[in-house]
Formats: sequence, C-alpha cells, structure tokens
Amino acid sequence: MARRNGAATRSARMKAMATFVHRALEKEPEIPTISLSMTVAHFELEFGLKPDRILEYLKVLEKLEHFIIDEEADLIRKTTST
Repeated sequence: MARRNGAATRSARMKAMATFVHRALEKEPEIPTISLSMTVAHFELEFGLKPDRILEYLKVLEKLEHFIIDEEADLIRKTTST
C-alpha cells in the first residue's frame, strides 16, 4: 500500500472536516450553529489528532469563509455565503 504524502493527507482531512461541519450546520436551519468543543472531540476520535492541530485546520477553513469560529461562545456558525 502506497503512503500518501503529508500535503495530500492534510488536504483530505480538511476536506472531510469541511464536509462534516457543513452537514452539521445544515441540520439546524433555524439556528445554524454547532458546538466547537464537541466538533473538536469528534475529530480527535475520527483522525487521532490533537486539539491544537484540529483548530489549526478549522481556522484555515474559516479563513476560506466556510464558517465562522467563535471560541468565546464555543460555537461554529454558518456564514451567509455557505
């Protein structure tokens, strides 16, 4: 089995995270928010990554305007363009 390079693995993880978050935000159309801490815990279990690495990936997606992270309120919010 061929090993993937680090960039390909990172890209695949971020795409999987974006898909998961978008689907979760679509489930609640009236209040398009999800818990940041529960999302991070899900990705810890799914990918075996540490929380700081998961937040790094989520912040990259936030910069690309996939969603908005509110660390103070422990929420991920849907953007108007999503």
